[in-house]
Amino acid sequence: MSVSFHFERAWSMAVKEFRHVLRDPFTLLWALGMPLILVIFFGYAIDFNVRHVGLATSDRDLSRASRELLRVTGGSGYFDLKPMVAGQDPQTLLFEEKAKGVLIIEPDFGKRLGQGLT
Repeated sequence: MSVSFHFERAWSMAVKEFRHVLRDPFTLLWALGMPLILVIFFGYAIDFNVRHVGLATSDRDLSRASRELLRVTGGSGYFDLKPMVAGQDPQTLLFEEKAKGVLIIEPDFGKRLGQGLT
């Protein structure tokens, strides 16, 4: 036995349901109101911006450019800067989850930035 799709039957079912929704105000409220409520609720509840990520930093340049980079990065609200102690292994910080990322500024960062190489 084969089941085939009949457009006329589907159309008559769609018209019947449409009339039912228009006749019953509660169903109309659910059909139109719930998606609106969900859009408003999830629009405020869901935020895909990641903020306050722990970022271990090591400024080996100590130039004005490197200090400015750290100031801007820390002031963005996306990162919480955690200065690394000299000789501290960045991989250990990541594996122990003391930081989610590492920013190491190399000694000639300011000079290379001025030359357009960085």
